[in-house]
Amino acid sequence: MTLHNADGSLGESCGNGARCVARYLLDRSGGDSLDLRFTGGSVSARREGDGIAITLRAPTAPVSLAIDGHRRAYRVNVGNPHVVVFVEEPSMVDLSLVAVAIRGVAGEANVEVARVVDPGLIALRVDERGVGETQACGTGACATVAAAACEQRMDAAVRVRVPGGELVVRAGPDTFELSGPAEYAFEGDIG
Repeated sequence: MTLHNADGSLGESCGNGARCVARYLLDRSGGDSLDLRFTGGSVSARREGDGIAITLRAPTAPVSLAIDGHRRAYRVNVGNPHVVVFVEEPSMVDLSLVAVAIRGVAGEANVEVARVVDPGLIALRVDERGVGETQACGTGACATVAAAACEQRMDAAVRVRVPGGELVVRAGPDTFELSGPAEYAFEGDIG
């Protein structure tokens, strides 16, 4: 599967995109599971209640970054590059400004600002390369859970609250599972 960002650039992977494509294909086929391949790797998808869960390879080991001397940040790859910055309150951050600054230091990456509320809950906002701020980012949720585990013990299943709703990440040693709703926004014809 080829992924194009809003600016026309190519993306390597998209967790929520994979869940949405899986929902569409499973609804059309009547199946319960399928595999999808992106430039950045493969995922297995399955129905989970009213939502879709995907299993993807575990992120690379997070690498600590010094951003401005006092922010805690980690570079993580989940089939696509992310930089996760832990802040006191994600809703109060000028995300576009932070994203530009981080990309100036760390190169092109999706940028997450996050707060670990407790071991089972993370608040998250994401600025994706080629897109800008998004309502949710599945690979970003996985990257953030991996980075948070470097700082403290996290629950086996972590809820990640994003502006568009809530995702659940289950971290394993070799794979991560990302689950949540995948809803139709519209249907149309290209022609």
